[in-house]
Amino acid sequence: MNSDTKLKISSSVKCSSYFIRLKKEAIDKQQEYYKNPKHCIECNSVIPYNKRNNKFCNSICSGGYNTRGRHHSKETKLKISKSNKGQIPWNSNLNSKILKICPICNKSFKTYSNSPGKFCSKKCHIIDQRNGYVFSVDPKTGGYRKGSGRGKSGWYKGYWCDSSYELAYVIFNIDHQIIFQRNNEFFNYQFENQSFKYYPDFVQNNIYIEIKGFLTNKDQAKFQYFPTTKTLKIITGKDIEKYLKYTSTKYGTDFIKLYEGNPHNARNNQCLMCKKPAKNYFCSRKCAGKGSQIFKKVSRPELESGNLLSESQVS
Repeated sequence: MNSDTKLKISSSVKCSSYFIRLKKEAIDKQQEYYKNPKHCIECNSVIPYNKRNNKFCNSICSGGYNTRGRHHSKETKLKISKSNKGQIPWNSNLNSKILKICPICNKSFKTYSNSPGKFCSKKCHIIDQRNGYVFSVDPKTGGYRKGSGRGKSGWYKGYWCDSSYELAYVIFNIDHQIIFQRNNEFFNYQFENQSFKYYPDFVQNNIYIEIKGFLTNKDQAKFQYFPTTKTLKIITGKDIEKYLKYTSTKYGTDFIKLYEGNPHNARNNQCLMCKKPAKNYFCSRKCAGKGSQIFKKVSRPELESGNLLSESQVS
């Protein structure tokens, strides 16, 4: 064994013994602390060793002790109320409400954009259950699920769309006052020795409409088992171009922003600071930080007008 190896072994032994000694000292200190530990001023529980310099065991005890008996005067409450008026709530546009039409009583009702509810009340839902789940899915049998596909889905004027192609079809028909409705009837079919339920997309003049961007083997099985007594129209490829061309020409290529409640976080608005596209009032945290100070005492109607800043304020 040469001198270098001996030196390495000696240094490693010294190093390990040093850390062992430190660990032992730390354990001794903890044991000594717990012989006479500190107690929380609020709940009188033992404060852990790693928080031995604190007066309280947690933030709840600290808040309860320091705010006990503290009450805002009427003047202070009035000042707080005035300072908060016109400020933008952080969750103002998270869940906006949209208008839906109940398929049972044809009444319009408002609900959140991410809510799957179809009916205006529980009474209408029970009527649909007694009629054999005409507008909803029997929970015991499975079936069609909204938003289960890969397309950009959402609500548009009371119609559910599973993709941007379906949205273009719905917009075209509504704008041209063509009568149609969402299909709720299913047809059984077989694929790879398994039974499935097929729900065409829409019904128009007693013709079932299916909109597809591309066809798979499973889609071919659906069409093969479709009843010969009924008519199925498949819109795909060049057939869908008519609807896409009309919608993109009139509303722009990003027409999915027309979905109610903005489910895909489209940047429909303009940033109040830098004028870039934004989901809500600001495009980034940087602009939101500047804007929160500038627009602190601005009312919501003035804020939504967007004509509040001069060039010097933006820079």
